[in-house]
Amino acid sequence: MPSNTRRLSVLVADDNPDALAWLAGVVYRASPGARIVQAADGYAALRQAEQVRFDLAVLDYQMPGFNGSEVARILRTRGVRCEVVTISPISREAKAETTPKDD
Repeated sequence: MPSNTRRLSVLVADDNPDALAWLAGVVYRASPGARIVQAADGYAALRQAEQVRFDLAVLDYQMPGFNGSEVARILRTRGVRCEVVTISPISREAKAETTPKDD
């Protein structure tokens, strides 16, 4: 990677540990050089956003405490500028369809 290229910084937040690991893996496969920071709930996501400037936040919509939509709103009111994607839980079947299959 050229020295003048900044690494993509991505926040991934989900209260389900399996979903969190899966989402982080999806981001990693899409952008192997990205800095990926994981948060287990909305509170942790907000704490991380105070520490790191993120380019993208992938947030579970149904987290306890602050849900993904609330986290996104709070980030905006704090002046945090990053792209935000909120996601809803997906079924095992949907997850399997988005996972690359072995040839």
